[in-house]
Amino acid sequence: MPPALKLKITIIGAGIAGLTAAIALSRQGNIVTVYERRKNTNEQSGSGVQIQPTGVQILKSWGLEDELRKVAHESGEIKLRRWQNGEVIAVQSRRGQRGQWWGMRNDLRRFLYHAAVASGAVVHFGRKAKSVDLDTPAVTFDDGTNSAVRTAIHPNAKSKVLDQCVFQAQIPREAMYESQDTKELYDDPATHLWLGQDLFGLSSVSPVQSLYDFQLGFVNYTNKDDPNPAQLLESLTEAKYVNEQLSGWNLMVRSLFKKANKHLKWRIVEAPRLDTAGSSMGIEDAAVLAELLTHAVAIENVPHLTKCYDRARHARIEKVREYSDFMGKMMSYPDGKNQQHRDQMLRSFDPNQSLNAAPSMTAHYGSAEWMTWLDVFDVKETVKLALENAVDKERAKL
Repeated sequence: MPPALKLKITIIGAGIAGLTAAIALSRQGNIVTVYERRKNTNEQSGSGVQIQPTGVQILKSWGLEDELRKVAHESGEIKLRRWQNGEVIAVQSRRGQRGQWWGMRNDLRRFLYHAAVASGAVVHFGRKAKSVDLDTPAVTFDDGTNSAVRTAIHPNAKSKVLDQCVFQAQIPREAMYESQDTKELYDDPATHLWLGQDLFGLSSVSPVQSLYDFQLGFVNYTNKDDPNPAQLLESLTEAKYVNEQLSGWNLMVRSLFKKANKHLKWRIVEAPRLDTAGSSMGIEDAAVLAELLTHAVAIENVPHLTKCYDRARHARIEKVREYSDFMGKMMSYPDGKNQQHRDQMLRSFDPNQSLNAAPSMTAHYGSAEWMTWLDVFDVKETVKLALENAVDKERAKL
């Protein structure tokens, strides 16, 4: 096979996906330039981010594990808890190849920025994209609902603000140590998933920043007194609405939002043609695109390969997004039969069953086959199948 063509590639946006793409593409010897409208890596939400097993394994395969450990930690376990009394319903082990990591978004962006530069990419901050050459092969992934590039490529894809909202509280270590129960929560590296009624919580410690991160998701956000209902992201001086909604919750969770020194609120947006399903999917995107472009031996190959990329990624992203929506609804069932059935299912789930199961995209959510499909991703095999399918499609036209 002839050597791969070295391409000149421009990336718009230095978020987690953009910087990961810069790393992946630079590692292949391409000339990569990144433009970011923000002035630095800190000008973004400081929310906690889960990195799923596939994303972690890709970063490790690039030799970035030691640097990743400086900004994130392996949570090891997911503890699913009842909203009223904090009872632990189930504990799911997530270690090794199935390990799930947790870090703060800004820390992860700084880590990826330095890794991108070390790989040879050039990153320019304070530079905003004004137009897009639609004759140049391009792909979009994990690009945000207000992306100028996405709007240019998909002008008819209109976004819609959903009746869903996330509130985040960040609690300093010293505040967590004021009581024994919150101290134990801070000292526990596990990720805690709090199952409520029409809302659910996700929390974990961030030892790098010496704080505890708690995110509360509302699946039916109905705050009629919200002064900025259309604002997608905002900092809050206090969280009165959240405290009211948590009135029936266990005392420990209620105290966390009162201890917080920082609150954020962001709305959930739905947009057609928005191929995104979280940070780990963005990392997968970058790895697949970079691997596909190693098959470009002439510039004329690039449009074909970018089409292969879209075909290779779309189905998986859509399925993961459906799963995420399903989980959000399931984790916020009102008390009753559905909630009782869910809790029983969670108690009986054995994550070790999935270690040797054959992956299946069509299996039931939560089954061993489904979890294997979700947690294990082979970049080279994905690219191989995408190229073979493209050849089959061309033959079918003849």
